[in-house]
Amino acid sequence: MTLRAGTRALLTMTSLAVAVGAAAVLVTPVRVAATPEMLDAASIMAEATAVVREARTRAGIPIDAGADPNRTGLIGLEWSPITTTLGALPAKRTTTNPNVAAGLVRWLRDAGVREGSVVAIGASGSFPALIVATVAAVQAVGAEPLVITSVAASTWGANHPEFTWMEMESALVHLMRWPRSIAASLGGDDDAAAALTPAARMVLRSSIEAAGVPFVEGEGLRARIAARMALYDRAAASRPIAAFVNIGGASANTGTCPEVLRVRPGVHRTLPRCRGEPGVMWLMHSRGVPVIHLLHVDGIAAALGLPLDPVPLPAPGRGAPLTRPSRPAAAGLLVVYLAALVPLARRVRAARPANRFIA
Repeated sequence: MTLRAGTRALLTMTSLAVAVGAAAVLVTPVRVAATPEMLDAASIMAEATAVVREARTRAGIPIDAGADPNRTGLIGLEWSPITTTLGALPAKRTTTNPNVAAGLVRWLRDAGVREGSVVAIGASGSFPALIVATVAAVQAVGAEPLVITSVAASTWGANHPEFTWMEMESALVHLMRWPRSIAASLGGDDDAAAALTPAARMVLRSSIEAAGVPFVEGEGLRARIAARMALYDRAAASRPIAAFVNIGGASANTGTCPEVLRVRPGVHRTLPRCRGEPGVMWLMHSRGVPVIHLLHVDGIAAALGLPLDPVPLPAPGRGAPLTRPSRPAAAGLLVVYLAALVPLARRVRAARPANRFIA
């Protein structure tokens, strides 16, 4: 074997070893035991979904089995007068999996949330199932959720004029140990539903008033963002806020920062510098509060190991996110492949004197 050929072979084998090891880290799943908190969170979400389904049925609002094959009641309409933006139906259905709540327990723990902590939640009506999952996870770890809701919703979210998130929340408050939002806004453009009709804004305002939830006051987006920060501080009552969870893309939470598109789903202790009007997630970050960002459902599912658009829904606590990559398996593969390099490396060293002047 010449030095050049031996070196090429060595490099090839090394690259192969690294590639195989990396692949094993990424794709080899190993089932791990669910913690009691994770099981509790998934069970709470399943129970809450049943409550919403029953409330919707009692209200005489049919569930479209084509749009909502799992009959969760958490899937809205393709369009309605209170619809703000487009949303993907498969993404909305993906969030109804009760094991989303189990996965969020993991992220809450990673953010430092513990029993007795206070968690601020900025919720968009676009993702009612993510609101349910987040509150269920916060309750499961023994923390207190402080929710401020933007009621307007994107397509397939809580966008039924007679069954907004406010109606869903009211049913949960009455039938479960569920927290009432500490405040709510219209949502949509500038957090004031500026692009909707006056009649649509009246529907949103009426739903907030009927629920008995304080309205987020303020003239202009900046004032409404500041009002939200004051509301969280008042509800926390001098207790530190352990984490802020952003659900969806409500303008008061994300601000006008184009950098939000670079923020992946999950836990963040650092955020890119905002080049616009910073929303609540940036202001919380500036205080040193960890941010859990729940947007881009495909990314959430990938990060938590959840299936996309499952039918039927997995049972609470079964399957992902109760799996993790097999790092021991990856390490074992690396050891095997690196061991195979030892004889080849010796042959390369032995070839060096005889091939010293080979170009």
